Amino acid sequence: MMKLSDKLIELRKQNNWSQEEFAEKLDVSRQAVSRWENETALPDAQNILRISKLFNVTADYLLNDDHENEGDIPTATTTEGAAPLVQKKKPRLLIYAIGSAILLSAVCAVIGAVIGKNAAAVHVHDGLSSVKENVIAPTCTSEGSYDEVIYCAECDEEVLRTHRSTEMLAHTPSKSVKKDEIAPTCTAKGSYYEVIDCSVCREEILRTHRTTETLAHQFQNKKCITCGEAQPSEGLLFMSNGDGTCAVGIGNCTDEHIVIPSYSPQGEKVVQIKAYAFMVCRGVKSIQIPETVTVIGEGAFQGCENLENVNLPSGITTIDSFTFDGCKNLKEITIPDGVTHIGMEAFADCRACESIVIPASVYRIELSAFRSFSGCDGTILFEVYGTWEVYDSSGKWVNVVDFRDQRFDAVSYLTFIYSDCVWVRK
Repeated sequence: MMKLSDKLIELRKQNNWSQEEFAEKLDVSRQAVSRWENETALPDAQNILRISKLFNVTADYLLNDDHENEGDIPTATTTEGAAPLVQKKKPRLLIYAIGSAILLSAVCAVIGAVIGKNAAAVHVHDGLSSVKENVIAPTCTSEGSYDEVIYCAECDEEVLRTHRSTEMLAHTPSKSVKKDEIAPTCTAKGSYYEVIDCSVCREEILRTHRTTETLAHQFQNKKCITCGEAQPSEGLLFMSNGDGTCAVGIGNCTDEHIVIPSYSPQGEKVVQIKAYAFMVCRGVKSIQIPETVTVIGEGAFQGCENLENVNLPSGITTIDSFTFDGCKNLKEITIPDGVTHIGMEAFADCRACESIVIPASVYRIELSAFRSFSGCDGTILFEVYGTWEVYDSSGKWVNVVDFRDQRFDAVSYLTFIYSDCVWVRK
């Protein structure tokens, strides 16, 4: 049994025609020929007749599946002198040639019915077009989506539906605003967060931490009315070290209570008290040294006989020679932890001071560091006595301490008997 599609292929190949050449002879598209041969469509009645004439076969042969092979092809009557397009393999009954004209009208009706029935079953969608449906627009917080739908342009039937997504939109930055603001004071910097939000969805896009400078002190009667900090003395001499730091000296300051600032008027950090900076300043009664200072020079306060009060910053490691020599009215002094070296005559003649604590960090006390300290009536507290030995200026060990309670405790009160000694921690 041979189908119409097989017959068309066989007839076309017998004439060595391509689908495109076959289509040109029938004045149809190559796609139409392809659909006929692939059994996805059937030629209409007019094309059946044209194919019958083109190949010199009967319409009945084309439409009747009873013809099983190429040797059973009935030929149509050709015009006089015209060569048949297809050679007969086997003679057929004359009745096919004679009755072809009679049956033509009936065949056409049959062709129309068959084509109509099969076309409905195997309709090929053509002229396809795509559209977007169910569109959801993207935002800056979520993706969008849509259905891409393909319809047949001839019958409007949906051929394919594909769901697609679209990327999120970029945020739209708004103007920056300040959040979590902490106001500055005269003792502390302020801060805030500079925040940029999306003007559409209000989502935070960027947060940057910022600081604001401290406010100026408001001094009245030598004190800040806000924080109570003492007003820095005027007239002090600031000497630059060339690296953003400076040292300080008395200059032409005449204050009884000197307050040294942490920074000079030029903005350099004060890290040093110059050697002999306040020497023989008899009018000075107190000196406030900032924590920025790490070095106090030799003899810095020597001869300040009316000096009663001074603080030593926690960052210093050495109390140099003659630092407080002759400060007869110095009543109290605290040596910070971390000091390792007390220089020669550093506290000589500090007669008003009743006691002093030597921290365990000290490993060397120079000659006469405490000469005439409290008139030899005061006491010195050594935090760890067990590792100390006492030597004279010749380097020989001498017994110059008197234990009041006669016990070798880890902490003992000591009274000087001899003054010309060097104390060394081993």
